[in-house]
Amino acid sequence: MAFMPMVIAGGMAKAYNDEVAAKKAEVAQINAVKREYLLKTGMAKLESRRTSVKESRGRIAEATSFGFDKKAAAVLESSGELTSVIAKLTKLRSSDQEGRGVSKVGIERMSKAVLENVSEENLAKAINYAFDSGAASNFDTEALIDVVFSTDNIDEGFKMVGDMPTGSGAPKIGSLGMQLQGLGKLEPGKAIEARRLIELKIAPLLGAQVTESGWTAEGSEVDVGQIMENAFRYYTYRRSDPLLDGDLESVTADISKRITELKSKGHSVDKLTDYNFVDNPLDFLEGLGSVDPVIKPVEVNVSDAEKLFNESKTKTQEIIKNNLLK
Repeated sequence: MAFMPMVIAGGMAKAYNDEVAAKKAEVAQINAVKREYLLKTGMAKLESRRTSVKESRGRIAEATSFGFDKKAAAVLESSGELTSVIAKLTKLRSSDQEGRGVSKVGIERMSKAVLENVSEENLAKAINYAFDSGAASNFDTEALIDVVFSTDNIDEGFKMVGDMPTGSGAPKIGSLGMQLQGLGKLEPGKAIEARRLIELKIAPLLGAQVTESGWTAEGSEVDVGQIMENAFRYYTYRRSDPLLDGDLESVTADISKRITELKSKGHSVDKLTDYNFVDNPLDFLEGLGSVDPVIKPVEVNVSDAEKLFNESKTKTQEIIKNNLLK
């Protein structure tokens, strides 16, 4: 009789051991499924990251092929602006006629503006990412396998894989607010239209009218056309600066505002010929304006630019005369 309890106990122990083994096997199977999921998820993230890094490096390389400084291109990539810059340049290049599309000077000017307006810390981050082959890939396949199969805590593995980045890894330094209009040359047709709009907008403010000999203002013996010229060149200046809004309507509104402000202070039309529209009107009134009242052309070839200005001026005057002298 004493033998039976031992048999029963032995049977219970075996049943318990079998149950434990079954649970362990079940847990092992579940963990195997989890590890397989982690490995697949991690590998997908790594592949996505490699693709993003490749695309990012490709954008930087393409920007430099257009003429951008390498460091400036790296900064624009980190600021999130390089994609739109390349899209703009690609469009300009595809519609380039007689070399009037992409402005090399505009590219150089933007490169300079970028490097002058980014902090040393953010510049270092961008350069480190763009030119350090290991900077953008601090989690590789070997590390992934180690995480998935070496950790005893599967939840820790989920956290590590979940924290893996999928993007390019470029540092986020915030937008620099680059304006893109200066990347393209000012085409003759657009120059004519810009001059026409500016002149027609500010003529009433100056009390000016066009005659066979050009622009004149009642009671003034000065060349009102010089004011028109300064206003137009101010537009080309604004358009060429990547840190300023070069939209024609915005610039024209600004020019009108400045003329109105100067006239409200008792400034005569005669004195406006010395105003370059860059200086603050109040500074100009106090004698703090720039020495040179005329902004220099901004296109690649100065002689071509002067020719463009003169041609557009002549053609614009012809258009206005045909419209207003009939």
